[in-house]
Amino acid sequence: MPELSRDLLFDLALRSYVGTSRDVIAQANIITYPNNAWPPAFIADGNTGSFPDQARDLSVNLDAAGVDNELLIPPVRDAVLVHGSMSEVSPLRDQYNERKIAFLEKSLTYEETTH
Repeated sequence: MPELSRDLLFDLALRSYVGTSRDVIAQANIITYPNNAWPPAFIADGNTGSFPDQARDLSVNLDAAGVDNELLIPPVRDAVLVHGSMSEVSPLRDQYNERKIAFLEKSLTYEETTH
């Protein structure tokens, strides 16, 4: 769901990095470019005032490209989490770290056995 202040700040930050060309801005959108050459990806975000929709879209596109990925966006019923909430002391932060480490271990093991 769009949020005016977040979207405005994100747009200003994006323009600071890539300029105002619509073509360049479109090229900067990684959601549209997944392919089977991408590395495995662990995608996590908050569920409020953040970018959960974009995280879901990226995960869906990575799935379609055959890229191993894991998406972690805790449901709002568990807690309201903003971007960066993974750094706050909580059981959800512990769950995030456990899943991230398990994903990285799995990805490293896969990489070692395929090369």
